Amino acid sequence: MDDALDLFLGKLDGVRQQGGYWKARCPAHEDREASLSVARGTEQPVIFKCHAGCDRDTILEAAGLTLADVSRPHEQESGEWTPRGPAIAVYNYVDEQGKLLFQVCRTAGKQFPQRCPDGTGGWKWRLGTLRRVPYRLPEVIQAVADGRTVYIAEGEKDVHALERAGAIATTSPGGAGKWRDEYDQHFAGADVIIIADRDNAGRKHAQDVLRHLRAVAKSVIIAEATEGKDASDHLAAGHGLGGFASGSRPPEAVPPDGAALLAAVFGFLGRFVAYPSAAAQVAHTLWVAHTHLMDAWESTPRIAFLSPEPGSGKTRALEVTELLVPRAVEAINTTPAYLFRKVSDPDGLPTILYDEVDTIFGPRTAKDNEEIRGMLNAGHRRGAMAGRCVIKGKNVETEELPAYCAVALGGLGDIPDTLLSRAVVIRMRRRSPEETVEPFRRRVHKHDGAVLHGQLAAWGESMVTALSSSWPDMPDGIADRDADVWEALLAVADAAGGTWPERARVAAVALVAAARVAPPSLGVRLLADLREVFGEHDAMSTEAVLTALRSMDEAPWGDLKGKPLDARGLAARLRQYGVKSANVRIGDSVPKGYLRTDLHDPWARYLPTTRESIGDREAPGTVGSPPYGSATSATSATCASCRPPLDQALAAIGETTHPNCWPPGTLGAEANPPGDTPC
Repeated sequence: MDDALDLFLGKLDGVRQQGGYWKARCPAHEDREASLSVARGTEQPVIFKCHAGCDRDTILEAAGLTLADVSRPHEQESGEWTPRGPAIAVYNYVDEQGKLLFQVCRTAGKQFPQRCPDGTGGWKWRLGTLRRVPYRLPEVIQAVADGRTVYIAEGEKDVHALERAGAIATTSPGGAGKWRDEYDQHFAGADVIIIADRDNAGRKHAQDVLRHLRAVAKSVIIAEATEGKDASDHLAAGHGLGGFASGSRPPEAVPPDGAALLAAVFGFLGRFVAYPSAAAQVAHTLWVAHTHLMDAWESTPRIAFLSPEPGSGKTRALEVTELLVPRAVEAINTTPAYLFRKVSDPDGLPTILYDEVDTIFGPRTAKDNEEIRGMLNAGHRRGAMAGRCVIKGKNVETEELPAYCAVALGGLGDIPDTLLSRAVVIRMRRRSPEETVEPFRRRVHKHDGAVLHGQLAAWGESMVTALSSSWPDMPDGIADRDADVWEALLAVADAAGGTWPERARVAAVALVAAARVAPPSLGVRLLADLREVFGEHDAMSTEAVLTALRSMDEAPWGDLKGKPLDARGLAARLRQYGVKSANVRIGDSVPKGYLRTDLHDPWARYLPTTRESIGDREAPGTVGSPPYGSATSATSATCASCRPPLDQALAAIGETTHPNCWPPGTLGAEANPPGDTPC
């Protein structure tokens, strides 16, 4: 009997066969006469007629069926020629939109030749590189979206048996041992029951599917038939969907050990990314973990992979990150509307990975991307909203879209200071000949990434409540905005335990110190140069100040966009810091100039209190073993390239050169300052 005919008759009462057709009571009206006639059709598997006048759609609705259920089935008797003998059934494999990709034919000898359209109305009997998909893919996608359980059987025949029992079911083409990595994505967030055939090959196949899906699915269990070999035998024997016997079930979800998990993520990242320092790799590891705990934070730090030249590993760092973070959105040259809608997606917060960010903040494009800049600036804080006006019919209404989400950036050069101050900045550089990393291929390594992603998600879910009220201790020298940046990352390290709390704090001190020795803004450079120009003077004329500034070696004041700094430009720049020119007495004359007392306050606020590096302070504690060493043991370290003392915080994490020095033996080493000249 045909599948569709069997399904339809199973929905009717009072069925009895008369010759080549069946009589039954019509479900669409109160029928006592068995007025419904049902027969096998020639063009369709089922034809039926109610002699009381009920129409087709009313009968199907009353039976709980649709026209698709009784139309040409996916499993169809064929008799068509195949290289393995006549086909007794043909199964259509379609893409997400229902377009036919290929067919699997079943022969009486249980052979399963596959074919695909050749574009001329015929068939090719080799699929080659054609895309493979799970069977009944559109139905699977809809079931996952609706929160329904999906059954995975071994073979199309079992799929149809499960469907007749009311389940949503699928299988992989080719039978046992043929599950592919690309099938995993369709089961993200799904509840899955794998029905294993009761033989060694079937159980091994079920375990293989389990290993694939446990990292992406909401839940996965394995079950077996209680009678017979497979799902078809089980159901044919009269058992229901609830009667499958427990096979093997994954162990109860036990959150992984935090320290070991972070170590695994640290190692995975280091396989593919050549970091400029151990501190950078620690920071990246903690940032990845923090994205799985977004409900715990008041503020989420950005992480920025920046470099002066292409080919320095920025894009690779983002590509590897994509495998590990939740709901990754890889953005390049996107519109503000796209980003706002992604962030406000009700399915959950995205993690935005924005590569080539220099293209939106360049001098020619910055004005056109103020909305994106505003979202990236404001979105670090929980509750941040982007206000918009929308037109609905003839009305203009306001709406607020959330902006809070985790963001990783990659680009050439620098990004705006407002973003830099909210980011963990990692200055990437090209690999030297001595630095080697493993080639990254997403299709090869995505399974390893998916396993870590699943473990991070499980650990994050178990820790989010505890971390929501945690306040990590900050190392000395990290306060204000730097503390906002590192708070979430240090909290992750404290929750993980082991050596991670110490490693995180040493990394924080080192990266904050490195950020502070980056080129200052032009305003801060002006304040620093003025402090040097003033020396011991209590007052100086504007003319004397300008002459001294323009004569300073390597200072920009002699050529600002083709013109030297003048009195008006000096006054405008200092006005931002609350400093104004005044009449000052210089000997017997009273020219316009500036007083030391007026400059004292901005000097104290914006410049180091000494001529030493801001980062030249002792890093907290020891971390036990190389390459992290201890801050105390680093006090006498010197730069391996230029020889002056190395910042203790950098030495504490195993750095041997200043941030702007090239390591000895690399191509850029000859550009290092000679002798004892500091970098």
